[in-house]
Parts: sequence; C-alpha cells; structure tokens
Amino acid sequence: MLRGAWRKWLIGSAVRAKPSTSARNASTREASSPSTSARRARRSSIMAKYWNFRTIEEKNTMREHFALTYANLLMLHRMIEKGETDSKPFYPLRTWFIREYLAGNDDIMKPLLEDERTKIKHAGTCCYCGRMEKLSLDHIIPKLRNGPDAADNITYACRSCNSSKGPRDMVTWLVSKGRFPALLVFRRYLKLAARFVDGARLMDVPWEGVRAADLPFDKQSLRQKWPALSDIRLWPDRPEG
Repeated sequence: MLRGAWRKWLIGSAVRAKPSTSARNASTREASSPSTSARRARRSSIMAKYWNFRTIEEKNTMREHFALTYANLLMLHRMIEKGETDSKPFYPLRTWFIREYLAGNDDIMKPLLEDERTKIKHAGTCCYCGRMEKLSLDHIIPKLRNGPDAADNITYACRSCNSSKGPRDMVTWLVSKGRFPALLVFRRYLKLAARFVDGARLMDVPWEGVRAADLPFDKQSLRQKWPALSDIRLWPDRPEG
C-alpha cells in the first residue's frame, strides 16, 4: 500500500510540474519579445542591405566604413593564409563580419592580444619596411595627434621610417611612398582607430560629418583603394641589400 501511494504521489507531482500549454506559450512569447524580434529584424535588414556590399559612400557612417574595411582585411588575410587568389569563396566570411559588426557585435573585432603576440613575434623587424637594423619605438597613431601613449599603440620601427613618418598618419604616409600597410599592422591600426571612434561616440555619425580635427588618425584611411593581392603582405618583406 505504501509503495502504491508513493508511486501515485510521484506521478501527481510530475503532472503538476509539467508546464501547461498556456505556460509554454508564454515562454515562447518571451523568447520572441520585441527586443529579440527587433534584433532579428535588424540583422535581416542588414544582411539584405549589405549582402552585395562593395563600395561605400561618404554619407555612410563611420561604423559602416570600419565594417567594410575590416571585413576586406579579414577576407584578404584568410586568402593569403590559405594561398588562394580567388576571393569569391571568401565572400561569406566578409558578409558575416559586416552583418555582425553592424548589428552591434563590437567584440567580433577581436581584442589586441593577438596583435601583441604578432608584435612579439616580429620584435626584431620594422613593421613598416621589414628592416632589422637600428630599431626604435613608434606610436602607430601618433602621440602628437593625441594617440594613446600605451603599449598597444607602440610598435617597432627603424629610425629611418620613424623619422620619415613623424606625426603623420601611418596609412597616409605609407600610401604617399607608394606602399600599403602590411595587413597585420593595418589590423592593429584599425582596432585602435575603432576604439577611439567608439569612445568618442562617433560610430553612427556619417563619415563626411566627422571633422578631421576630432580624430587622431586620418579618416581617409578607411577609404583607401586596396592594392593588388600580389602586392599585399601579412608582414613587410625585409628589403634586399
């Protein structure tokens, strides 16, 4: 008798514990709350808008500029690592980054820990030209332009490049010399620039509406034309001779 009563009590408890249909519907409604639905709708609209995102206009926001520039860098980095020359198989990677970054997932632009490892790995070379002689320390985003005096903004540069670059923007300076930044150096630059723009609450301001005086870097660097794949390097080649 005792066992039978105990079994009936367990079954009754299980029935009472089982959520009702109305409770399950309420749970479903909570999962589809306005905030969740809004996020999903926003991601869908972003995906539709930027699925064939190729060019960008001055009226686009700073966030959109960072999204496309970093997405292209990510795609090129992966292509070089895998020794591929056809970019089409890597379009989904670029689209994924653009969609996530524009949806507000800022963490997708990884922290600078990986870049610090790269700096340590290449500690014996200039990050601008690849030379190994007469190295010095340089602020990627110039200190004279209010760049942070912090370890993640400091890199190794030969004295010649350090002196030539001076307080000028890194990308603008290299392009003026007919070169383009190595991808791993440009990656650090973009992360530092994005961190500043985000802190200054300028991410959602149109590119054309941000004054040059408000930035420690040249915003034109987000609109530079990419060189041919054969001219892109992950890290600068050491000059001959």
